[in-house]
Amino acid sequence: MLLPTNPNFDQIAGGLSLFLSLQKHKATQVFSPTPMTVAYNRLIGIDKIAHELGNKNLIVRFSNYDATNIEKVSYDIEEGNQFKLTVIPKGDLNPPTKDQINVGYSGVSVDTVILIGGTDESSFPLVSANELQSANIIHVGIKQISLASKKNFISFTRIGSSISEIIYGLVRENQLYIDPDISTNLLMGVEELVGDNFQAEGVTAETFYTFADLMQYGAKRHSNKGVEGNFPPGSIPGQLPTFNQPMTQPAGMQTQNPQSGLWGQQAQPMQPLSQPQSQTQTQAQPQSEPKIEDVRVAEEPIEVTDENAPEEWKQPKIYKGGSSNS
Repeated sequence: MLLPTNPNFDQIAGGLSLFLSLQKHKATQVFSPTPMTVAYNRLIGIDKIAHELGNKNLIVRFSNYDATNIEKVSYDIEEGNQFKLTVIPKGDLNPPTKDQINVGYSGVSVDTVILIGGTDESSFPLVSANELQSANIIHVGIKQISLASKKNFISFTRIGSSISEIIYGLVRENQLYIDPDISTNLLMGVEELVGDNFQAEGVTAETFYTFADLMQYGAKRHSNKGVEGNFPPGSIPGQLPTFNQPMTQPAGMQTQNPQSGLWGQQAQPMQPLSQPQSQTQTQAQPQSEPKIEDVRVAEEPIEVTDENAPEEWKQPKIYKGGSSNS
C-alpha cells in the first residue's frame, strides 16, 4: 500500500486504516515516501508506516564498525530449525555491539499495489520501479488519477467528503475486519476534512451514515476544541459575575443613568406630605402637589392640662340603665 508524496491527514488516516484491516486477512505493508511528523501521532498504528519499501530480502548492517575487523561470517541450523548467524572478528578485536546492528529489508515481492489518493504518477514515484511492473494496481480516492506509464489499474474513485469515507465504504461492502481502533482512525480522517459543521465540499447523506456507523463501531473523537463564545458574566450556570469589572450589556438596551428614571426620564425629588397616605389607592385624579409653604408645622407641642378642661368633664358620671319592656 503506497501513500502519496506529502500526504495529508485524511490520506494517512484512510490508508493506515485499510492497512490495519487488510493485515488481518493477508500479509500487508504500508509505505510513505514522506516521514511522519508528530502531528500524526494521534493516529493509532502510525508507527506501522514504513519509509523504506522492501519485504523480500533481509539486510543486516553494522553501523560505525570497520568491516576489515571481521574474520568470517558463518551460519548454523540449530535444534528446532532455528537459524543462527555468527560473526567472528579478527584476533583480539571486539565484535559489533548490539547498538551497531541495523536490520532492514530490500527488494519487493508483491502481487497487488494499492494507491491512496494522489493526482498522477508523480505522487507515486515507485509505481515505475521494476519490482512493481508485474503487480496489479488499485487506486482509491475521491479524484481520478492518471498514470503516464499507461498501466492498467482498477479505480475505486467515488464521490465523497474524504478518502476515509470511501475506504470505510470498501471495508463495509467487502465485510473486511474493523474494530474501534480502525473506526477511530477513519472518523478522525472524516472530521479533518468536513469540519465540525459538515459543510465541506463533497458532503452527502452517505457522510452522515458513515459518521454514525463509525461511532457505533466504537470510534472515539479526539477533537480538543471547546465551545467558544463571548458570554456575559453570570450567564453560565454556576458562574457568578465579577463586580470589580464593568458588566457587559446586551445590544439594544438603553443605559440607565442613576439620576434618571426607569425609561430615561428625569427622576423627580421626593416632596414632603401633609398627611399620611392610605394603603389602598383609588383611581388617580389630577391634583396639584402640596407646596412647602402650605404645610403648617407646629413650632411647639400643645400641652393639655386639667385646668383647661370644662368643669362638667371633671364631675363623676353615673350610668343609669333602664329595663326593657318585654
